[in-house]
Amino acid sequence: GRGSKKDPYAGVLTKKLWDKELAANPDIKVIVPQKRNYYIETLGSHYAHTHDATHLVTTRAIIAEQQPDYLRSFDRVIKQRSGHMFNMMIMKRDMLDNYCNWLFPVLDELVKRTDMSDLSAFDARFPGRIAEILLNVWLDFNADIGIISRRSIVSMSFFEAGRVNWLKKG
Repeated sequence: GRGSKKDPYAGVLTKKLWDKELAANPDIKVIVPQKRNYYIETLGSHYAHTHDATHLVTTRAIIAEQQPDYLRSFDRVIKQRSGHMFNMMIMKRDMLDNYCNWLFPVLDELVKRTDMSDLSAFDARFPGRIAEILLNVWLDFNADIGIISRRSIVSMSFFEAGRVNWLKKG
């Protein structure tokens, strides 16, 4: 759970909490933040309303070229109303290597195909925002082909340790 005023770090994943989770589910392969819900939008429409929608179009084209087996998962994920965001995950090294070996060629090509000359510092962070969506694509695909089971993907709550201006964020 999230921290409280009494103990703001009560929600930090400790070894004790990790051992408890692992004892309850020894098949854990991936730990990700709880899904963020976009009640009136999909992941794709939310991105398109807050960033340059061509990033998604270009990303899809790159996946079609580099990893066409992932297209079905990409198309499914951008239509979802929730996803594991924030580019946070815990997984074994071999799985993380697999994920990174898939992710970074897509992001590298996306950056090559995007004119970044007029982007603000906020907008220039688009590769990280696309990566948030792509984690969900990678999880969906690998669950579909049986590399990981959906049961082995565990969501845990998290909290932001820094101050958040919720009025500005809203």
